[in-house]
Amino acid sequence: MYNIDTIYASKDWEISHADILSPYQSKVTIVDAKEMKKISQLKTPTDVLLLCDMVDNSIKQSLKKESILYLDGIQNPGNLGTIIRTADWYGISQLVCSRDTVDFYHPKVVQAAMGSHNRMQYFVADLSELVAISDHTVLGTALDGSPIDRSETLTPCILVIGNEGQGIRQENMQFIDRKILITGATDKIAESLNAGIATAIVLDRLFG
Repeated sequence: MYNIDTIYASKDWEISHADILSPYQSKVTIVDAKEMKKISQLKTPTDVLLLCDMVDNSIKQSLKKESILYLDGIQNPGNLGTIIRTADWYGISQLVCSRDTVDFYHPKVVQAAMGSHNRMQYFVADLSELVAISDHTVLGTALDGSPIDRSETLTPCILVIGNEGQGIRQENMQFIDRKILITGATDKIAESLNAGIATAIVLDRLFG
């Protein structure tokens, strides 16, 4: 999904990955550890770094008929990176984020996603905009929801995951067709789940 402009790599990495680099040989620039540390934002730089062109897609023209993950105000970069990586694992390739969700390209998000950005279509839009151009059923996580019944087909869908502390914002609840609940132990003490963990559980129950 991304056009690779330049591949910065150590000599050892180039040699050990010669098979996958063959189509991109003209784009490879060999750098040493000192140079990699200068261009990387990681404390411990990796042996390879890609410079890619950012994709500028129109949500209305590019959205596919597949399931969509909508993130409503996710703030933690680690959570977003984990969600992207988990969505990729379960075959979700369309991610739409509210305008106040943390930047998709934040360095910590990219690090946590572990390469899954390359397989993800990403858009920024209000949930109202997304619902207006999609005929999918909209599912939203909520404490007053109903558990997912694996025998019932709920996909393709728009799955809405809310903010880490507040959940799905009130003005977006009107677009939720079905509230879903992650059940836990009856005597559980924790008030809520981490947003990344919650997303993983729901994706597993819907697509696993």
